[in-house]
Amino acid sequence: MGNKIIDFSYRVRGNFSPNGLQKVFFSFYPGDTARMENIVDDILDISNCAVWYHTDSQMADDIDLDDFGMKLQEMKLFVVIVSTNYLANDSLAKNWEYGFTMEHHIPILPIAVESGLEEYFAVEMNRICDGYGDIQSAAVCFGLSLAHRWVWSIAYPPALKTCSCWKCCRSRYR
Repeated sequence: MGNKIIDFSYRVRGNFSPNGLQKVFFSFYPGDTARMENIVDDILDISNCAVWYHTDSQMADDIDLDDFGMKLQEMKLFVVIVSTNYLANDSLAKNWEYGFTMEHHIPILPIAVESGLEEYFAVEMNRICDGYGDIQSAAVCFGLSLAHRWVWSIAYPPALKTCSCWKCCRSRYR
């Protein structure tokens, strides 16, 4: 484990503090920053939340994972920008952030920015850890229609599926 501290940036509606807003974390391949920014704009148009992200291209061995993990545990939703870049290349986002989120039961919302990635996503993420690629495909998730993108359903980590809260939340987002 390294000692580099990852600094998060945030975006909110207007020029306000993120204090008191729900925290949404965006995970993406470093080369997809422009795509991430477009989706953040769409999300902020429909939801008053604080979107947190980082643009660091370090690997897990180089960073302070305890500090990074403490920051990620504060997030209420984990948005993954799924692209060919994300799936084809090793990155902190794919190799560590996604697994951390699954293990800590943070709901995941994968947003594909290219068509035809469902099977590639399932295969690649299950290669990282069995079960990580098991999400249901949906054209639209909880009323979001993000211009020219398609959104998969929220992926709830397996341990979360056994509690009554998961059943309540899942029925709300169908």
